[in-house]
Amino acid sequence: VVYDIWNEPNFVGGPGGGGGGWAFPSAFWKPGPADRQGLNYTDFWAVWNVAVRTIRAKQPQATIVGPSSAPGPGTPEGSVVGWQPQQQWLEQFVLQAHANNTMPDILSWHDYTGRPAMVGSMQEQMRGFMSSHGIPNAQTIPIGYNEIVDSAHSQSAGYHVAMSAALEQTMPPTDHAALGCWAEPGPTTPAGASTGSTRP
Repeated sequence: VVYDIWNEPNFVGGPGGGGGGWAFPSAFWKPGPADRQGLNYTDFWAVWNVAVRTIRAKQPQATIVGPSSAPGPGTPEGSVVGWQPQQQWLEQFVLQAHANNTMPDILSWHDYTGRPAMVGSMQEQMRGFMSSHGIPNAQTIPIGYNEIVDSAHSQSAGYHVAMSAALEQTMPPTDHAALGCWAEPGPTTPAGASTGSTRP
């Protein structure tokens, strides 16, 4: 059994507005969206820690994946500028998870940079940060990508091949990846339109 605790807990924005494209702003971000009261991101730490402890107490063999963070927040899809704030958020996450003995079994995030060539350096940066802070399995913890495709590249075969190759070349090899999410058929979708889907 695999548990992914919350999806994109750091997301801020709307479709096309950056942060992964999900239509609902995260409750766990500070400052919160201007139109609602956002909770401090440390409130997500509490949710994460309680969930991990509960799962491990009841299902010790379960695999926990997270934090499945969004790029940004508030940065456009297909832009390298989304990685830096995402990296900073991930660094805060792993520090608190390590301190609370709630590190995930698989560290995960969403990559919407549109730059397959960055995959290796992104992982190296996170592993280097964890090593520098004394996290024991920093160089071996599996890293996964629940979403790897921004909407601009969703139908690009070349992008998918390049991303797959980049993921396979990381050391250790990336644990898993999924193409991601884009528009699904709806009541106004023209007949025969290609909308894509989420795939393993």
